[in-house]
Amino acid sequence: MKYFVDWSRTKQVALVYGEKEKQTTPKEFVNMFEENDEVYLESGFSSRIIYSLLDRGIKVYRANSASINDFRTDLGFGDKGSDLDDAHLIQAAYEAKPDLFIEMEKPDESDRELRKLYTMYRQITRDITRFKNIISSHNWEYGTEKGYNGAVEVLEVTKKDILKQMIPYIKEDLSSFKEETGIKGIGPALMAQLLAVAHPKNFSSLSKYLAYVGCKASTFYKTFENGKGSGRGRFNRDASQTGYLMVSGVMRAKDPITEEWYYVIKEKFQKEHPDWSNGICHGKASNRLRTQIMKRIYKSLSNNDYQEILEA
Repeated sequence: MKYFVDWSRTKQVALVYGEKEKQTTPKEFVNMFEENDEVYLESGFSSRIIYSLLDRGIKVYRANSASINDFRTDLGFGDKGSDLDDAHLIQAAYEAKPDLFIEMEKPDESDRELRKLYTMYRQITRDITRFKNIISSHNWEYGTEKGYNGAVEVLEVTKKDILKQMIPYIKEDLSSFKEETGIKGIGPALMAQLLAVAHPKNFSSLSKYLAYVGCKASTFYKTFENGKGSGRGRFNRDASQTGYLMVSGVMRAKDPITEEWYYVIKEKFQKEHPDWSNGICHGKASNRLRTQIMKRIYKSLSNNDYQEILEA
């Protein structure tokens, strides 16, 4: 049986299956499936619940929320709807473009712990930004931040503590990467953030890995209105952003390997496109450099030999 689910931590869970629809509590939801049932949902769903389903032999398929929302207008759904409407939207998106949904694999205990810690790290990072914005607003409006005095400092300490807990899970991978590539400027913090969401061992090919980390637009879908590709592929935004941070890290470290790549690529763009500004050439070269770094990470941490691809 295929179930299409709109999840909420604070409200009832909405499900559509066959010709039926249902709303139930999160507790009841977890226990209502049988082995080999298929659950289709969008990103943002509770990892703990997903792991519970996978442990019981239930197949879970997930699509990016932005990809699902892109179908709202094309499939006749309004901007906002009920939870059941959203579950029907997920079903309609699946029927229109099933390969938007990627089957989730059952992670081992180490992967689960690293992902859990990263989820906490990411949320606290967002909370720090939110509180800083609130403090700035209060200072501007009332001339005081008294109500939030010390809140950011407490969160910063917590964030550092979570990062320390993440590092042991990636120490061996980071050592392997450094020994094989010699690239400087990518430390444990950045490597932990990348491997928590995109570890090369979980990808059967370099092409799939590059697409997932945002270096290759591989999966395009067409809009129903004009039949043209939207230009948006499936990728993990956190992994993509971490890749850009890695580019900044190696440039700040003045790593000789990546600096040579960067300037060769930038010079090539400047010669081929004399009308492009220095900023455009920098951006294009940075994108290419990010791809080169991800290729090296994949080669050093996967079990496959892709030297011929790296040299292509």
